[in-house]
Amino acid sequence: MGAAGLLVAGGYDQLVKVWDARMGRCLNELAGHSGSVRCLAFRTDQQPWLVSCSEKGHVHVWHLEKRERLASVHGAHEGAIAAAHFVRGTSELITAGAADNALRAWVFDRPDGGGRLLRARAGHAAPPSTVIFHRDSVMVGGGPSGQAMMITSGADRTVRLASLWSAQQDVELSQR
Repeated sequence: MGAAGLLVAGGYDQLVKVWDARMGRCLNELAGHSGSVRCLAFRTDQQPWLVSCSEKGHVHVWHLEKRERLASVHGAHEGAIAAAHFVRGTSELITAGAADNALRAWVFDRPDGGGRLLRARAGHAAPPSTVIFHRDSVMVGGGPSGQAMMITSGADRTVRLASLWSAQQDVELSQR
């Protein structure tokens, strides 16, 4: 059973329903979701997998042919997940958190279907109150004019040092 011709829906009842769009009938109800279903994504590399994301920040991986949950990533985000999308032809899933203002890339390459965090990029969870450019030309990538690093603070009680050139140089200090 490939994703072609399938329609998938999830809602407040914590069920993921798989429909045959051509026949107009429900093929399966996947139970065991944690919280209401916020978004769904089909894997696009010939694997019959579906990912469902919850209002509680969890990601669940379902095998459509076996009709079972393969794996879960609990706490993938700090609250509801607003969107999920598989990168075409890969096992990489991009999720966007509504509450934590974060984009995370997950790769599902383990034999059991489990995922691991590949990359993450986040902003403030609440509106920023201060945004300034760091003018130290000694900073990597700053050059003679500086301004390669940005310092922000926000109502979410975090201070961030963000590189305009490389996310690997980003730092967050927080009081949680």
